[in-house]
Amino acid sequence: LASGLGTGAVSALNYAWTLTLLPHGIFAQAIGVSIFPTLSEQAARGEYAALRQTVSTALRLVIALMLPAMGGLMLLGRPLIALLLEHGEFGAASTQMVAFPLSLFAIGLVGLGGVEVLARAFYAVHDTWTPALAAVGALLLNLILGLTLPALFVQRGWPSHGGLALANGLAA
Repeated sequence: LASGLGTGAVSALNYAWTLTLLPHGIFAQAIGVSIFPTLSEQAARGEYAALRQTVSTALRLVIALMLPAMGGLMLLGRPLIALLLEHGEFGAASTQMVAFPLSLFAIGLVGLGGVEVLARAFYAVHDTWTPALAAVGALLLNLILGLTLPALFVQRGWPSHGGLALANGLAA
């Protein structure tokens, strides 16, 4: 979808997505990976109250880490991009082109982080259908929004590639 949105849209979205995944990978994935053995052990022993408590604690931790990360990317995205990427042909206009979708991708950080915990909780109890169906639902929502939001962004005079970023953020 991004390839039809003009010059630089694919690159801008790629850079923005990569930066969005930094806090996700550092915090949410680490938490999800580290609690999975505990969740599996609790499920195997039938300790479902303990499993719910572990999931609840992990979700609260993910939310506590992802909310400031989301705010940080939204507020400090432009200077971060300038610091990391602005050199050579990548100038201030390129920074702006990446900063806009970064702030919209960031909206989905809490949801993406929650998936890291919740999917593993379902896997621990041998329920692979629930996360798969949730992923299909998110994919369909992302597709529907991805087909409609870029045009709405153009009508408002905003960069169309931001519509794809917002679609992804909302679907997450």
